[in-house]
Amino acid sequence: MPSYCLYTFAGVTVFAMTCAGCAPSEAQCPKPVGDYLGAYGIVAGNCTRVVGRPLTFGVDDPVNTSYTRTPPTGPERTVLNRVGCTIEVKQDVTDMAGTSTLQGELIVSEGVLQGVLSYSELLPDGKTERCRGQVDAEYSVQDGVPIGAAAQAALMNP
Repeated sequence: MPSYCLYTFAGVTVFAMTCAGCAPSEAQCPKPVGDYLGAYGIVAGNCTRVVGRPLTFGVDDPVNTSYTRTPPTGPERTVLNRVGCTIEVKQDVTDMAGTSTLQGELIVSEGVLQGVLSYSELLPDGKTERCRGQVDAEYSVQDGVPIGAAAQAALMNP
């Protein structure tokens, strides 16, 4: 009768062989660079609009980036965490109507960032929820700035 150790070793070996080389490389998913404007479609929930701001990726940004902007309408805070072909996003926008939050994961694919994000809005009191839902989001580069290595080269050699 084969031992438990043999089955465990075989299972771990097969798992390691299966996953070797599975992680996407930087060449497969180039780093986004530029200002990405979002287009949103509501897929679930009771929201009738989406308040979002562009996502900005700098050439020298680390994989974990956060920034806050303070336009006259109110503060905007964005947190971006890039892992392979996936970008985790959280964006809070505060204006006279209250605070809105977009949160979830986007996939880098052929020059666009796509995914389904959670969306919620709070009234100006910061406690009362106006709406909550899911949105289909697609971000594309603003002003024709390309994605990835081509963008880096364009920015480095104007």
